[in-house]
Amino acid sequence: MRMIHYLTKIRAFGFIFFFFVVVNAYGQRKFVRYTVDDGLSQSSVYSIFQDSKGFMWFGTGDGLNRFDGYSFEQHKNRAGKKAGLSNNFMTAKALEDKNGNLWFGTRSGGLNKFVYARQQFEHVPLYNSSGRNDFDCELIGFDSKGNLWFLNGSNTLGCYDEITSKTFFIKMPEGIRYSGEGGPNRMGLLVNDTIFFIGNWKLVSFSVVSKRFCTLLEKEIRATGSVFTVSLCLDKKNETIWIGTEKGVMQYHLIAKTHHWIDLTKNHKAPIAFALVKDNYNRLWIGTAKSGLLCYNLTNQTLTTFQNDPSNPTSLSFDIIRYLFIDRSDNLWIGTDGGGINKTDLKSPKLNVLAEHTFIKCFYEDYQKNIWVGTHENGILIINRKKNQIHQMKRKGAFGNIVSSITTDVYGNLIIGSDNGVDYYHNGQFEEVPCCPRADRVESNNLVYDIYNTDAKTTLVATRLGLLEARYKNRKIDSLYLNKYFRTLILRIHQSRDKRIWVSTAGNSYLFILKYNKGRLEITDSLLWQSSVRCFYEDTKTGIMWMASEKGLIRYNLQQNTYTQITTDDGLANNYLYAVIPDKKGQLWLSSNKGLMCYNPVKKTCRNYNVTDGLQSNEFNTGAFYKSSSGELFFGGINGFNAFFPETLKDNPYFPLAVLTSLKINDGSVPGQMLTSSHITLPFDSSTVTFEFAGLEFTNQQKNEYRYLLEGWDKTWVFVGKTRLARYSNLPPGTYTFKVQASNNDEVWGPQTVLTHIHITPPYWEQWWFVVIAVATGLTLLILFVRQFVARKLRAKLQEMEKQQAVQKERERISKDMHDDLGSGLSRIAIQSELLKHKLKCNENAEVQAEKIVLASRELVDNLSEIVWALNPRHDSMQSLMTYLREFTTDLFEESKARCLFLFPDPIPNLSLPSEVRRNIYLVLKEALNNSYKYAAATQVTLEMKVNGKEIIFRVADNGKGFDMNNTRQFGNGVANMQRRAKNIKADLTIQSQSGKGIQVEIQVTI
Repeated sequence: MRMIHYLTKIRAFGFIFFFFVVVNAYGQRKFVRYTVDDGLSQSSVYSIFQDSKGFMWFGTGDGLNRFDGYSFEQHKNRAGKKAGLSNNFMTAKALEDKNGNLWFGTRSGGLNKFVYARQQFEHVPLYNSSGRNDFDCELIGFDSKGNLWFLNGSNTLGCYDEITSKTFFIKMPEGIRYSGEGGPNRMGLLVNDTIFFIGNWKLVSFSVVSKRFCTLLEKEIRATGSVFTVSLCLDKKNETIWIGTEKGVMQYHLIAKTHHWIDLTKNHKAPIAFALVKDNYNRLWIGTAKSGLLCYNLTNQTLTTFQNDPSNPTSLSFDIIRYLFIDRSDNLWIGTDGGGINKTDLKSPKLNVLAEHTFIKCFYEDYQKNIWVGTHENGILIINRKKNQIHQMKRKGAFGNIVSSITTDVYGNLIIGSDNGVDYYHNGQFEEVPCCPRADRVESNNLVYDIYNTDAKTTLVATRLGLLEARYKNRKIDSLYLNKYFRTLILRIHQSRDKRIWVSTAGNSYLFILKYNKGRLEITDSLLWQSSVRCFYEDTKTGIMWMASEKGLIRYNLQQNTYTQITTDDGLANNYLYAVIPDKKGQLWLSSNKGLMCYNPVKKTCRNYNVTDGLQSNEFNTGAFYKSSSGELFFGGINGFNAFFPETLKDNPYFPLAVLTSLKINDGSVPGQMLTSSHITLPFDSSTVTFEFAGLEFTNQQKNEYRYLLEGWDKTWVFVGKTRLARYSNLPPGTYTFKVQASNNDEVWGPQTVLTHIHITPPYWEQWWFVVIAVATGLTLLILFVRQFVARKLRAKLQEMEKQQAVQKERERISKDMHDDLGSGLSRIAIQSELLKHKLKCNENAEVQAEKIVLASRELVDNLSEIVWALNPRHDSMQSLMTYLREFTTDLFEESKARCLFLFPDPIPNLSLPSEVRRNIYLVLKEALNNSYKYAAATQVTLEMKVNGKEIIFRVADNGKGFDMNNTRQFGNGVANMQRRAKNIKADLTIQSQSGKGIQVEIQVTI
């Protein structure tokens, strides 16, 4: 019969043992720790502050730390240097002025100002009445005029006017001062130009305008039994001040002047309230001296305590708490005195964790909406979701303590699968379901993985050693039979709408498809070798079967019998999947060995969750998944289970603001003022720029992601995931804008933030002035070039014309020479021939006349030979000229009594002589030699040639009778011809002679 009222009767059976564990629905709060191992300067944290840029600042007993979510930047006193803190011991409160500069008080170091533009600290000169600038300084706030108020020690108020750099101090009246020396540190608040600070048994107010002190709540605090007050907290929204004492906290309403006392000694012996802060969820957080962190819920007046648990690394790191601060993203930061910094997210948890430290195997929902949870070696947990109670049912005997499957059979009877087989549960009793034949019964360690009812009114059981089939009798399972085809580990069973039964095996085997044929299971197909499918989900609307396997998410088209695999390449965090469950929006939730995933099959996008999002662990288990009738999803793993409604999951609404944390030029660090500058100008050779950035949202900054764009270079945004670095090398000159966009842990993207503008100047050769000069120079050179080119062209033209003229002149000369030499010679021969003819007719003696014809003919031949020699370019050398002159001189004086002397260099220089120069030199020397031959009557004639640098000197000299230089008519036109020929080749001609002393003709030519 169907299972009815079994939960109402379960306690009636004495053989079942129950014990109750009442737990918080949200599990234990987790704390993230930051210590000196993470870069914090000291583990005692006395001050916490978030500036307008989003950076977190932590003041310790040994320096100040700026935190960007990834690393700490330490600031300390630098002995002997102006830059740096005046003292390393920081006091509680930090402030930011309207210019973005930060103010910090120190212990025995006065006041310090952090100038944001220069990224440097300044020690503000505040000299008290004793003339000292190294007093204790506890900041209070800025008044309406911008003056900074602070506490100087325990009993003096101070005010600093930054505009005038003036400071004045106000001593507290006797009734307000501490009785002993110094007294405990005070804390102050400034509300509407009224300062509130703490004193023994009282709250003290001071009017900035009237300069009057007033004591408040002295009787009321004494009445609580408290000895002293130690902390203050302002609730601006409710206009309330909270005062902490060593016994509890008192609420004081500024408008109504009413108060309310909360006694903490009911739960703790010494709850000294060192620090107070109220969150946005009507909870007051109290940091104590010995009792850890207290959370007082003002709505239901309940108190929760969080203390250090040495065995739990996510518990509070230390129980002495000095400071509490809530950042703009609703994260609570806790400064401890010896345990560093702790952080916890105050926002409502996204994924609740239940049954922590329990290994979960399966889930089941009964008709009363209670959730049954099968565990590993801890039996069954029954969860009342309305009361948030967990009842543990544990019994040896009927079923094993490893409960891996809970469901009903085809008739609605509750059956439980464990490591000892299958048992019925009815009216508080367990009844073993036997296996038949008994030889197939495995007595122990036959773990049940799945129990599935088919539409054929049969029940199949997946076990470690094979597939069991149920046989029913009287509406109950009578026995289980081991299927002969499946004697291997079976993981999961599912029957699709087309009546195919899918059986998944583990290890080196297939996913099998079965069908009933005349009451017998038969294998119709096998596929997906070694896929180890652990969960099936059939989308009946689309005809798609989704399978969670060891090879990722498998999408199987039941109509086409085709499939595709979705893996880490498609955005999954892990390919080893345990479950696939749809939510109301059609998204698929997947459990794996690397957290939970939400896959959108339409958009083909995947959202990944890990342990930092509140998961019980990153590792989940086979069979440990369930979807309740209300749509709540359950996923179990090695450390409890998560339960949530997907549609109620809310993303973190606080987006990160991107900031520039480091800038390097040519891989070298830059000064601090350059890092904060909105416009940076660089020379052309500083073209390698490295940006480091961070998104200042601290809920789970390890999951923040980034994309950046360098306008002027990048065409599109560059997504870099969790990387926070962008490096550009060899940027050309130009103007660039660097933008960064950051997302928080829930992929909510912040605004596109301009971090800096960079202008890389062009090299000097690209500067406008250089361009102007270069263009002007170029134009000038172009003009000069054109002029030179035109001049060269003109010269070439002139040279060409001169050549043509020279050729014409040469032609004319040759013509003239031919006419003069050959023409006159031929004319003489013609005349002599006529005379010879006449004499022959007259029978006169013609021998003389014939001799004259012979001589004229020889002279004509010689002249023609000279003309040919002068025109032949093969003879344009000094060697040829001197050889020709030697032959001419030798032939000329062959029959003369004069001796010829040749003075030539040995060897003769290999110089080229133009035909014009060669011919004129020859003719000048020939004329001189002819004159020596015909008129000198010399006994010795000298022909000399010598080279002196670029000068060539030719000389003809004889020892004949000479002549008077004033009377050259005896030579006819000879001297004039020599001078004319020397002038033609721009040579110098010198003729020297005296009567009786011979003659010397010298011609000097420059090569």
